[in-house]
Amino acid sequence: MSTPLRGNKPVSEERSWNWTEKMVKKVPASYTLLILIILVFLVYVIYMFSLSKVGYGPDLLDLHQHIIILDVFILIIYLLAGVQYFTNNMRRTFEKLEAYPERKKYIDYLYNNMERKFTRSKVYYVIVAMVVVPFMLIPIPEKSDFFYFSYPTIWSIFIDIINYVATLLILYLISTIIWIILNVSWALHEIKSDYYRDAIKIDLFSSDNVGGLRPIRKLILNIAVYQFVAISLGIINFVAPNETFNEEIALLIIMFLIVIYIFLKGWLTIDFLLEDERKREIDAINRLYWRQNQRIQEIISKETYENDENTLSQILELMEMLSDQRERVMNGSKNIYSIKIITTFLSSSILPIVTFVITYMPSLIRLK
Repeated sequence: MSTPLRGNKPVSEERSWNWTEKMVKKVPASYTLLILIILVFLVYVIYMFSLSKVGYGPDLLDLHQHIIILDVFILIIYLLAGVQYFTNNMRRTFEKLEAYPERKKYIDYLYNNMERKFTRSKVYYVIVAMVVVPFMLIPIPEKSDFFYFSYPTIWSIFIDIINYVATLLILYLISTIIWIILNVSWALHEIKSDYYRDAIKIDLFSSDNVGGLRPIRKLILNIAVYQFVAISLGIINFVAPNETFNEEIALLIIMFLIVIYIFLKGWLTIDFLLEDERKREIDAINRLYWRQNQRIQEIISKETYENDENTLSQILELMEMLSDQRERVMNGSKNIYSIKIITTFLSSSILPIVTFVITYMPSLIRLK
């Protein structure tokens, strides 16, 4: 394989994998979230002021309308933070997989291939187009979609620009999140292959109870919880109570299914790696056990085997130790996902459903 190995560059010198990461790196880490919150608050205040200038601003006491408007800006912050966090976390998780010293280069190959795929693949632009085009160009925007044609002022132009840019940014960030998940899925597929699997060091007796693969499990769980919250925020903003089905609902359903898929794939991948290591260790123990059993048979077949009682005792003791070790291996790292993790996943997966029901509640009440 001709892929050059990456150097040991400090984090600050590593090439950014997307524009979000590049932008965030220019801001001191301790101030990033604060600056984003302040920026969103200012845009929200200006937006609300602009709405009032065209006579369309919601009443100060209309909490529902304020939540819907504010949700857009919160969702943008949330998606920006998610793209930055998961790009970095995905990179670190697979970069720092523990490997056997003589096979460390294979983890470097995996990292290089992931970087190339993530930053250069044209599939990313296909995904962006698939997400953006149905919302921004199909159907073709009408005059009624813009404030300017009803209230031709500078304020209405500003509102239309904010609406358009915010929607485009949200769809672009959603595309990027989906792209991150697909790359995590690809990496999970790769580490199961013989080429990389033999390089990864699995310790069935690791304190994390998953053979040292806790970073992968944590990444998968964090993606799932994050996406369920993102879907809930999307439901608040994009799902209209008076519509039975639209392209926004279709996108959110697809995102929901993608989360279920990546969680199950992560589970099955970790289970596969652990079971493969377990099989190898048990096979090695069985071979040793079989050899000792052969020695016993050879000794007993002799007419003077009584003279070898000490040897027999030692062999039997060794066989008992091997049997105990085999039992330990069979039970090591068995609980891939603990009750706590499964509960976290299930409880967060209910959040979009609850949000959807609450969003549709006014329509359901009217029907009654």
